[in-house]
Amino acid sequence: MSAVSAVSAVSAVSVPDVPDVLGRCRALVRPALADAVAQLHPWTGEMAAYAFGWCDVGGAPASGASEGKGV
Repeated sequence: MSAVSAVSAVSAVSVPDVPDVLGRCRALVRPALADAVAQLHPWTGEMAAYAFGWCDVGGAPASGASEGKGV
């Protein structure tokens, strides 16, 4: 394979969109992560939920809580 055809082959590969990748990963990981957080002591679980962006400082669900921080 020549260098030109190798470059053409690489450039022909589609690169997934970052929001799509994050969305797919979130859909795969979030259920297990939420289950793990739910098993923590309530105080620690609230801190973890806050760190993930799922709730506000008082423990109430945050707006956009279904998304979390994403990274």
